[in-house]
Amino acid sequence: MTAIRNILRAFFRLLALFSLALGATAFGFFIAVLVAGNGLAGQVLGQVWYQNDPFTQFINTASLPLIGAIIERRIHPVLWDPVFLSILGLPSWMGLLVLTAFFVGLSLIILRLTRRAR
Repeated sequence: MTAIRNILRAFFRLLALFSLALGATAFGFFIAVLVAGNGLAGQVLGQVWYQNDPFTQFINTASLPLIGAIIERRIHPVLWDPVFLSILGLPSWMGLLVLTAFFVGLSLIILRLTRRAR
């Protein structure tokens, strides 16, 4: 039983580190948007994502509608419509800050739950 517990603990710690990396990436984009000074900070996050989508070169379609369809059909429609669309409707600096706080908070919660009792 201890081996399974250690494997689960390691998995959730990796998930926490991945979440922390996503938070750091979102924070990096937040800094880049603020420093750019070309008006990106005042634009809506969804518009900035759609205009600067790096995946259009690889999959020949915009990733924003694709991700929306995947979340609505495969995960849950409620997660896309009120949650993600609310974040995508925020100004880009605020949306990226919300994503940073979410992923860093998630990583801290997971790390706290997987801590060994001493």
